[in-house]
Amino acid sequence: MNKIKLSNPVRLIAFFLTAVILVCTFGFTVDGWKIFDNDKNQTSSNDNTPPPNNGVTPPNVDIPTDSLPEAELPLPEFYNRLTGLACDEATATKAHLAFVMNSDMPAYGLSYADLLCEIPIENGGSRYIAFVPNADNLWKVGSITYTRGYISNLARYFGAVCISSGSDDVKYYPQCDIKDSLLDLTKASGSHYTEFTNNVYTNRDLLLSAITKAGINRQSIPAPTLPYNFTEYNNTIEAGENSSSTSIKWSGAGLNGTAELKFDTQSAEYILYKNGMPLTDSINGKNLGFTNCFILFADSIKYDTTECNQMIMDTIGIGVGFYFSDGYAYSITWSATSDGNISFCDQNGSKLTVNRGRSYICYLKSSQMGLLSYE
Repeated sequence: MNKIKLSNPVRLIAFFLTAVILVCTFGFTVDGWKIFDNDKNQTSSNDNTPPPNNGVTPPNVDIPTDSLPEAELPLPEFYNRLTGLACDEATATKAHLAFVMNSDMPAYGLSYADLLCEIPIENGGSRYIAFVPNADNLWKVGSITYTRGYISNLARYFGAVCISSGSDDVKYYPQCDIKDSLLDLTKASGSHYTEFTNNVYTNRDLLLSAITKAGINRQSIPAPTLPYNFTEYNNTIEAGENSSSTSIKWSGAGLNGTAELKFDTQSAEYILYKNGMPLTDSINGKNLGFTNCFILFADSIKYDTTECNQMIMDTIGIGVGFYFSDGYAYSITWSATSDGNISFCDQNGSKLTVNRGRSYICYLKSSQMGLLSYE
């Protein structure tokens, strides 16, 4: 019987090499090449097969977003009456303050208005009625001027307390007799002060005192039925039916000059210009920007008095106009009744739906319809 002599060095080396080849061949075929990573405490394979994870998703693995349920944004509990935007309870439950102000004088407090209406008077002039939710930041308001029935009537349309420094109505306008909701500062002792002899101003403390003395409870004034509906929260209306409206121009509204609304794409608001210059709030220097802009055409009546001629804008009745928002234009109709209701309708006769945000309403005489242009 022959025996293998392992003591021979050559034979020992040959035997060892044969064993290594057999082990490596068996390992490559069955398990593949494996490396143990001590730092990561896991194995990796040259065949790109991921290691088992026992049903646990590694923290660095991205989960497709379309596989997740959509998160519902919570709806606000309280809404601003005139903007449709979220607000606190106090703002939501109190009637706005509607200041009748000069348009040909520096105006304080306009940038705080949720709604600004501009309405013409005689000789190419106009007056503002600024609907402000509260007086917290009003260290100065004005200049506040006389009101008229057709101006004060706008306050009733939007459920606000109309604030003026008297009334210069010469001709009685029974459709707009709303004296019960009017706060005449000249009749409330110590509620106003004058500058340059004729300009009337007030401020937060004087105003709140006057409201208290007059016995006005802003929470008892019913919320208005707005002339339009707001879109669902966080939604916007569809593109306009007419051409784009990045610039809206007209003349004859204030200072016997021109007015223009320029659309700002960054803020998605229309900036109001008068005679080529942006209209600013003298209280803080801010430009006036609006999400919604309405140009309404109404009939007017001019009559002579012993002192001068006067004009009545017929805000009771029906008419046509335009609505501008988000860079688009819409043709609308409006109608208002003597019981204090006003409505805006689209071309289909349905109540208009508008975007949520601050609004500007400008009345123009029907005879000025051809002076309005937009592009």
